[in-house]
This record gives sequence, C-alpha cells and structure tokens, in this order.
Amino acid sequence: MMFSIRIFSSKNISQFLLCMILGSSLILGGASRYNEAVCLFLSFISILTLFFVLLDNRLPKSSLQSKLLIFMSCFLVFLLSLQTIPLPYKVWSTLPGRDIILTGVDLLGLNSISLPLSLTPRETVSSLLFTLPVIAVFSLISKMKVSCSSPVFVWTISTIAVFSVLLGIIQIFSGKESFLYFHEITNKGFAIGFFANVNHQASFLVMSLPIFTVLAIKQHERMIAHRSDIGQNVIVLLVGLLILIGIITAGSVAGYVLAILSLSASLMIFLGQKRKMNPIYFVSAVCLIGFSLNSILTSPQLSGLGQTSFGDGVGSRPYLFDKTIRGIKDTFPVGTGLGSFEQIIPIYENPYEVTSRYMNHSHNEYLEWTLETGILFPIFITVFMGFFGAQLVSIWRAPASHNGLRRAASLVVFIPILHSLADYPLRTPALAVFTAACIGLMFVNAENKKTSSREFSSPQNHIEL
Repeated sequence: MMFSIRIFSSKNISQFLLCMILGSSLILGGASRYNEAVCLFLSFISILTLFFVLLDNRLPKSSLQSKLLIFMSCFLVFLLSLQTIPLPYKVWSTLPGRDIILTGVDLLGLNSISLPLSLTPRETVSSLLFTLPVIAVFSLISKMKVSCSSPVFVWTISTIAVFSVLLGIIQIFSGKESFLYFHEITNKGFAIGFFANVNHQASFLVMSLPIFTVLAIKQHERMIAHRSDIGQNVIVLLVGLLILIGIITAGSVAGYVLAILSLSASLMIFLGQKRKMNPIYFVSAVCLIGFSLNSILTSPQLSGLGQTSFGDGVGSRPYLFDKTIRGIKDTFPVGTGLGSFEQIIPIYENPYEVTSRYMNHSHNEYLEWTLETGILFPIFITVFMGFFGAQLVSIWRAPASHNGLRRAASLVVFIPILHSLADYPLRTPALAVFTAACIGLMFVNAENKKTSSREFSSPQNHIEL
C-alpha cells in the first residue's frame, strides 16, 4: 500500500525551520550582550537552515537582488573575519589609532609579537557568530514563496508578541526581584518581556504592528466571504489590543514615537488594499518619518541601558556621539574591530568624569559600526540603502492586492533604521533576525508568489512508501 509522508516536503521543512530560527531568536536573543549558550543554539539552527537552503533543489530560486544581498553580506562577514587574523608587528604598528597600545607593548618588550587588526578579537568572533541567524533567515525566506512563508511568519511574530506583552505585565506585578527577568543586565521594574532593554521590547512590538495588520486584513477578507466565526475575530482583536497595551506599558518614549509612524503606516496598508499607492500616501509617510526622526533625536526623555539623554552631561547622547566620533577619526579607515566599543571607548573618557554607569554602546548604530568596521560599514550601508530604496518604491507602486505582507515588511525595516539613530536595536539577535526576515520578504522573487501551490506538494517533493 502506497502512502505519502508529507512531513518531509520542502514546504513543511522550510516552514518548520523558519518558525524555529525566528521564534528562538526572538525568545532567546533579546539582549545585546554575548551569551555563549544562546549563541551556540542559534548557530546550530542557522547552520541546519543554511544546509537545507543550499542542498534542497526543490526550493524556488531566489531573486537576483536577494542573491546579490546574500553575496554582499557573506563578503562583508569574510572581510570582518580578517580582523581576527594576526598581523606582523611592523604592519600592525602602522595602523591608525594604535598609539596607546603601542606604548604598552613597547614597555613590555613584546614588539616582536603578531597582533590582529581587531583590538578585541574575542568580541569580534562573538559578534560574527551572531550574523549566522541573520544570513540564514534571509536566505531561507528569499527561497520561499510568499504563500508558504506568510502564515508561519505572521503567526510566529504575533504569538511571540502576545507572550512578550503578557510576560511584561507579569514582570511589573512581580517586582524588581522577579525571576522572570531573564537577562543579567536589564531594566528591572519595567515591562520588558523577552528583552533586556525596555526600548527594544517597545521596538519589537512597534515592528509587530504592520505584521499584525496583515493578519487583520486576512481576517477581514474571511469576514467578507462569510468564512470566519466570532471566536476567530475575537482572537485577532485581542492580539492587536495586547500589542498596543504592550507598547504603552513598556513606557518607552522611542516606542511611543515610532508607534505613531507604525500605526499610521499600518492603516495605510489596511485601507489601500484594492488600489495602487496614492502619491498622497508618500507625502504623508515622509511627514511621519520626519516627525519621528525629529522626536527620536530631540526627545530629552529617551533612555536606553545606562545614563543617556540629550543634555550635554556625562553619559548623554551628545557626549557619547562626541567620544565615538573622536574614535572614528583616530582609527579610520581600518576601525577597532567588531564588538569592541565597550572596551575601546574608555580610552576617550576623562577619568575625572567617570560615573557609576558605563557606556556599553554609543546609542547611534551608524557611528558605532563605523568606529568598529572602519570604511566597510559606510560602503555596505550605502549600497544596501540603494537596493532598499529601489525595492521600496517598486513594492508600493505595485497593486496592493496580495502585496500586503511585502508592504508591511518594508515598513518594519524602516523602524530599526530610524531607531538606530538613537539606540542599538540591531545589536540584539532578536531584532536583527526579525529585520533580516522582513528584508527577505521584500526581495522575494515575484515568480514565487505566482507559481502554483502544487510545486511544494507534488509527489516529487515528499517521500513515498
């Protein structure tokens, strides 16, 4: 007797891997600090995913843009890995920004040793390992049809957002000593959910709003077709309400500002499903982005992990920016090494100004990445923004029908791009993987969503006994 084991179809395997890598990153990767156990687990899942993507020829082909972005990302990781290779002392001593270390090496009589370009090679290796899930989730989604990735992606994000909100509410009522704060260095007393930083919890929930909008659109279509019941409608409504409650309870000013942009853009997606993008929407979007940008950069109440504000005192954002820019000037174009900020920035501090709080990040990712990677990051981000801008226009100019998820994904990517001007959301594996998944959805091959669903369920795509 012949029967099919469809659990081994390409569709089911790809959906399972997407759920695993996205879910585990969001639940376990909510802190920017390195955690060996989390890193090993995410790396294991990422390697499995990459093997599947490379070896399973039943998957659809990636778009040309996706292939180029994957190549760029892998090439960038390769170049950054060269930061850990020891260089002859004569070569290393000529690199900019090594004066203080040179003095120490000479005093110790170690001027014959080889040293890597990175001033903190251990941290560089740790940071490079966290690029694995980012590349893996992008590679996987870029080779999945939208009809295949959409339900898993939308429900995974929505479900984890709900549980993160509920966890945050329990954390508030449990007090600062609650065991439900999973990270060693965290904002205790706040509703942070699976994250270590209240701003990152808020950022995740704000990023979830456009994805929830896709869920709401699907449910609305089911209601019109009389294929939904009250229970389904209530569940979808509760998901949306809980996400909004989570943003409010997080108490992040950055979250409130970005929520205005996210809610407005999500409303544009919901109302614009049956027509092409109206130019008025673009004007409105530009105004909202400008308002959000101004609010993020000027709000005196924005706070991250540590003593950060927009005053001019020690630990303020202008203070951090000034120290970071000084470091960039000293070490450009080679940089100090990926993940080195926390160890390098004290060199530029005045010992008499040091407080009990420490600076773990510059609270501006563009400055911090430039400090750590030198000229590589400005080149990479310029090329990426070119790809992103062109694809953004293409997505929003296309008819909205069956394009809601890609529009939502483009809006999700905008949120960390803005938030990175005054914080470090993409230093957390959770938000980095979420963002990479949305970039993958933006660049998915247009043919993937037009091909028949039988492509994944044909007899050739599963084992027969």
